[in-house]
Amino acid sequence: MRQYQYADYDEYKERQIATNRAKLNNVFVQPIVLDVIAEKLQDKLKTIDFGICHGTRNGFEQRELRRRLGVNVIGTEISPTATQFPHTIEWDFHDVKDEWIDSVDFIYSNAIDHSYDPAMCFDKWMQCLRPGGYCILHWTIWHLKSNQADPFGASLGEMIDLVMPPTPVGGDLTRLGLPKDRFLEEIYRVESGKMRQQGPDYLIWVRKV
Repeated sequence: MRQYQYADYDEYKERQIATNRAKLNNVFVQPIVLDVIAEKLQDKLKTIDFGICHGTRNGFEQRELRRRLGVNVIGTEISPTATQFPHTIEWDFHDVKDEWIDSVDFIYSNAIDHSYDPAMCFDKWMQCLRPGGYCILHWTIWHLKSNQADPFGASLGEMIDLVMPPTPVGGDLTRLGLPKDRFLEEIYRVESGKMRQQGPDYLIWVRKV
């Protein structure tokens, strides 16, 4: 894993806002990936009422998942540009609202590479899920790099270790300080076509228990 170090939080936020403005019209996720997410959520969950997409830039993810699922899905974006897009709030995804705790059916993000502390960030997201809910992390080869714009870089294996640290055989999770609230259910490969000429997309499905 690689982590870019900022001088302070202000530098982090300024850099993220600048990156957002520079890429405001860009869409990272391919529609086929959202098709897969919607289909699998409907298969895995009996009821879906509320979802969150973190780091959504121009709101494409929540707009498309709202259409596919027919439920309330909101997006978060650290930049003030969030107010330009429906169902998007200006919000640092490292923070959680009290009303989200144990209440969210699913969280999707392809933007954890924008985190200054991804382990803490993912733990916060897991706190928001209701029991049985899913956090879906989207990984591609573009998530390998680490720089000012995308501070966290990780291979697919490293990303999996981030969300589910390896447990020694017979190890006591409590004594080892490892998370007991989650289960790595699936790593799903999506061939998303010509736009991903350098490799497939992977969806890491983590269920809250």
